[in-house]
Amino acid sequence: MPIRLIPVAAGEPIKLDKPVLLIGRNPDCDVVLTESRKVSRNHCLIACVDDKLFIRDLGSTNGVWINGHRVEREGRIRAGDEL
Repeated sequence: MPIRLIPVAAGEPIKLDKPVLLIGRNPDCDVVLTESRKVSRNHCLIACVDDKLFIRDLGSTNGVWINGHRVEREGRIRAGDEL
């Protein structure tokens, strides 16, 4: 079964169909988020390693959060987590 990120608000689910996905406002990112100025050009990446998902902050201004807790550098993502 493919892994997907489900938007909390409106929007299409985002398929995690590559080992590493770059997320940000930059048009070269795999997932381009232009609706919020809180998202940096190259905000974070999501990587699948040994069937586990990890998110890494790429020095974003506003940080990366999992379930309301700021990720210092890298954090593990589990089913049901809110990013």
